[in-house]
Amino acid sequence: MPKVVIKKTKIKVRKKVKKKIKKEEDKKEITIDHLKTNYINSMDEKEKIAYKIAKEHLGSSFNLEKSIGFQKWLKKNSNNI
Repeated sequence: MPKVVIKKTKIKVRKKVKKKIKKEEDKKEITIDHLKTNYINSMDEKEKIAYKIAKEHLGSSFNLEKSIGFQKWLKKNSNNI
């Protein structure tokens, strides 16, 4: 009988852990989106034009998070995050 109770407890704990992990992942995604938006808003007109061209020409292979400009901006602004 105690084994059943232990198994049920483990299942409940696993479910709680999974929910917590999912919430943390959601927060992380919101943070990344927020950072991207802040980065784009901080660009001057020439940078915005270059960003638009890069997105159009590179299509799905363009990743703003991996771009040199975003990485530099992130390092520069990391103490504000």
